[in-house]
Amino acid sequence: MKNKRFVLSVIGASILLASCSNTRKLPAGDALYVGSTIRVQDSTLSSKQKKAISSSISGLTRPNPNKKILGVRFKLSMYNLAGNPKKERSPRGWLKNKVGEPPVLLSDVNLTQNEKVLRSTLENTGYFHAVVLGDTVVKKKMATAVYTVHPGPRYIVDSIVFEKDSSVVIRQIDSSSATTLLKKDVPFDLATVKLERERIDNYLKERGFYFFDPDYIKVQVDSTIGSNKANLYVKLKPATPQVARKVYTIKDVWIFPTFRLGSASSDTLKNGATLYKGYYVVDRRKRYKPKMFAEAMRFERGDVYNRTDQNTSLNRLVNLGVFKFVKNRFEVESRTDSSLLDAYYYLTPLPKKSLRGEVNASTKSNNLTGSSITLGWRNRNTFRGGELLSIDATGGFEVQFSGNFRGYNTYRTGAEANLTFPRFLVPIIKLNTSSNFVPRTNIKLGYDVLTKQKLYTVTSVRAEYGYTWKESLEKEHTLNPIAINYVQPAKVTQEYMDSAAKRPILLKAIEKQFIIGSNYNFNYNQLQADRKTGLYFNGNVDLSGNLLGLVTGASQSDPKTIFRAQFAQYLKLETDLRYYFKLGPNTNKILANRLILGYGLPYGNSQSLPFVKQFFVGGTNSLRAFRSRSLGPGTYRDLTIDSTGFQPDQSGDIKIELNSELRVKLFSIVQGAVFIDAGNIWLRNDDTSTVQPRPGVKFTKDFLKEFAVGGGVGLRFDISFLVLRLDVAIPFRKPWLPDGERWVLKDIDFKSPAWRKENIILNLGIGYPF
Repeated sequence: MKNKRFVLSVIGASILLASCSNTRKLPAGDALYVGSTIRVQDSTLSSKQKKAISSSISGLTRPNPNKKILGVRFKLSMYNLAGNPKKERSPRGWLKNKVGEPPVLLSDVNLTQNEKVLRSTLENTGYFHAVVLGDTVVKKKMATAVYTVHPGPRYIVDSIVFEKDSSVVIRQIDSSSATTLLKKDVPFDLATVKLERERIDNYLKERGFYFFDPDYIKVQVDSTIGSNKANLYVKLKPATPQVARKVYTIKDVWIFPTFRLGSASSDTLKNGATLYKGYYVVDRRKRYKPKMFAEAMRFERGDVYNRTDQNTSLNRLVNLGVFKFVKNRFEVESRTDSSLLDAYYYLTPLPKKSLRGEVNASTKSNNLTGSSITLGWRNRNTFRGGELLSIDATGGFEVQFSGNFRGYNTYRTGAEANLTFPRFLVPIIKLNTSSNFVPRTNIKLGYDVLTKQKLYTVTSVRAEYGYTWKESLEKEHTLNPIAINYVQPAKVTQEYMDSAAKRPILLKAIEKQFIIGSNYNFNYNQLQADRKTGLYFNGNVDLSGNLLGLVTGASQSDPKTIFRAQFAQYLKLETDLRYYFKLGPNTNKILANRLILGYGLPYGNSQSLPFVKQFFVGGTNSLRAFRSRSLGPGTYRDLTIDSTGFQPDQSGDIKIELNSELRVKLFSIVQGAVFIDAGNIWLRNDDTSTVQPRPGVKFTKDFLKEFAVGGGVGLRFDISFLVLRLDVAIPFRKPWLPDGERWVLKDIDFKSPAWRKENIILNLGIGYPF
């Protein structure tokens, strides 16, 4: 312990000394540049207006000073601490070049250029007479650049006038004025002017003006009308070429589905083409059914060109999942002054068959360590219509080398076949979508074996028939009209049955379960394309046994069976709502929040939800201060949980879970996190078991008093393709304790080995918890 303290003291002292010496090794006559200050001087502006101007331009000056961590220029300190290493690959070389950062000097600052940038930015936002003066202040070899800004009056838009003419293109531009982004009585803003040009270009592209460009639009500003006002005149540049003024119509659509990048011209020859519903498909080997392209394409012969159809067609062709590259071009018909376009689509196929392997490792909060391997085979374009057949085989295990679970290992094996069609397969009715994404019909069949050594083995058969379609990049729907799951015990040991006789809850894990019903899922996800802030929502509705219950007349007093198993009848609702936002515009701190609500209602043929459909809390991705599936229901606590070789999973009909996590980038690939989790599970009714009743499990109006609360800190190592996570958590509130004693913050004692063993939970995981 003394050695550790000594090392920490040396490191701390080294950093402190390095921080103090950041200005000692500067070149003679120079200074360390520590940043800039903006001073806005104008007696007509309020303090709030001055602050707004300063904030809008404060980040534009260059260069940026050396970065700070907790108020210390840590990287600069490491750079100076490393000195001048002889070898770049030495520890000191690594410290200087990888961790360190060279000093930013006053001589690197170009006041004149920064003045120009600030003045130009102000002029672009309506301060047409802005004046900016730069100066420097040096104190103890530390320099600050001071920019004094005299913004002058800000010009307001008085009127917007669109050019009028008899030509087709100018009439179209004028007709778009109702949706203009330029507004009266608001300050002039060059950024809005640029967006208006792009808006007009998009408007025209949707109406056949294929060769139009935003640069053909000019917005003239007349600031001479007085009273610090300006008129805007939206015009077409006289030099706009004739091709940009014409509306183009689609003539022929050519599709080359076997195009190879860098191939000879033979891949683009038109001979051997098949005409199908207006599309020319050049597929001499007949690898693809032309119907697949007709369903995916959104351009037809005779259509007026529009950008939406162009982009939608490209996206849908990519979304088929059988082509590696998709590109297209448009060519004007060869005759003079033609307004007809031929469309060409070049598709490079993915390999028809492929193999993949996946290895996972996991460590759970209940000290179980495991691994799994999945081998998969893919057969693309199975029936020449873009179908995908995938077959996966999985095997895995979870073991504990010491502790209560030692010798009670878990083994999982399974296989799954999935056949996907890039279209809706609905009897009689023909359906399609108009979005960027091709709808899919999924047929799935799976078989799994779960073996808990010395306890039991259960098998399950799964089958699904359903549809997946996306409205947009953010919205996705999944509907499975048929979802079947049959679970039955294959082997149960006497040891397990003896324990179940004393604790009937253990029987839930080995009961026969026959689920036949439907489910629907809606997903809304703004976290696309590496976006780290936004809203995420996932809602699920699961129904089982309605039709069977109606046919058989099943009831809780007179349950019915099929294939010697009582079929389940229930309604299950579950939502997962998350919101991620930055704490400030120029920060790397993200606050991630999650709310999970779940409710299950057994009825008719069922007294309770099937075990595989019940809710659980605790563990690596849930309430991290409590071990996996050990919490609840309600205020119940299984006192034998730590004295037996195995424990029952605590499940419930109702679930509420809240999580909040502050994520901060520390350096390089390392991120830190501080988090708090709360929630619990409950049953709808009291546990009336005569052998081992469980008090406090029912959901009541006092549910908030029964929340478990925990929190902790963690590290994340983001190596682009993988995030490794380490979280350490402790409980703040234990719902099984007597009311009034449930908050345990006062009992925290890190010095006590007994307290640490009982309360500190280590979570290792892959990926973020949510």
